[in-house]
Amino acid sequence: LVNNEAGGGKAASSDLCIQLLSHLYFESTPKNPLKSAIARMLMTFPEESHDTVCAHLSASLNKLITAHTTPIQANTVMVAINCCFDNFSLGVSAVSCHVALVLEFIKTSLKSYLLQLSEDVSPAKKMEICQMVHNAVRTTVSLLQKCQTEVRQVVSAETGHKDELDSIMNLADLITIQCRITDSSQMMW
Repeated sequence: LVNNEAGGGKAASSDLCIQLLSHLYFESTPKNPLKSAIARMLMTFPEESHDTVCAHLSASLNKLITAHTTPIQANTVMVAINCCFDNFSLGVSAVSCHVALVLEFIKTSLKSYLLQLSEDVSPAKKMEICQMVHNAVRTTVSLLQKCQTEVRQVVSAETGHKDELDSIMNLADLITIQCRITDSSQMMW
């Protein structure tokens, strides 16, 4: 289907197919076998179609990031972003198109999670929130590893430093968490 659509001059059908696959990729859960099958299918598109695939993946990712409303939905988006880094070069390219947006999303999500942790919630809820924080940190580390050049550009633009950043970037410089955290003696772990 992919080769027939792309090679047969049916650009509109191919574009629709890529758009549908991109949407399905982000909507499927990480352990769903469909997700890895879609990633493999998208990678089999001809090289000249990879820009189109990246554009559709990027658009789907942008919709996901801007549409989240609850911490649980934000965590789902965080997991979807992290899946892009799992042996999926087109996914990495799609995320690299929105590094600033992804960093802002991570920062906002972490603020929300930490505010929830500072509230009086049950131990089970705290564990759930800690898992969300863990997913956000994993996504941040993957982003720093896979999109180093783009992250450096964003940091340079944000801080005003035009020189090359030779040292390892401090995570605190990228994600400034300015929310109230309760004293550790008050937290129930």
